[in-house]
Amino acid sequence: MINPIIPYAISGVIWYQGESNAERAYQYRTSFPLMIEDWRNRWNQGNFSFYFVQLANYKDKVTEPVESSWAELREAQNLTLSQPKTGRLLSLTWASQATSTLATKYSWGNAWHVSPWRTNTARPFPTPARFMTP
Repeated sequence: MINPIIPYAISGVIWYQGESNAERAYQYRTSFPLMIEDWRNRWNQGNFSFYFVQLANYKDKVTEPVESSWAELREAQNLTLSQPKTGRLLSLTWASQATSTLATKYSWGNAWHVSPWRTNTARPFPTPARFMTP
């Protein structure tokens, strides 16, 4: 997937993916950080920034706690924040059963645009409600 673009310089990644991994959420705890490490090794440009969109809240709301592979995948994504120069865009309130994730990608893109992360620096920054880092 990435081999054709490895010769090009990279300054960071914004990653949106996860739904297809929900049924293997526990495995994602290791596969996602390994992917980040692999990409950083392939580019050989150090720990470039790697930001991801949290898996959105696209399932029906429930009133009692239940098992949820999507919640487990979100936890796996959260654990990835222990990796250097990673960040997460919170998206739980931006999608629902009534709206597809495709319809909300514009909102996510706009949030990235106004995010301090777009400067791609390792310096600390304020954490508004929608943006969180470890």
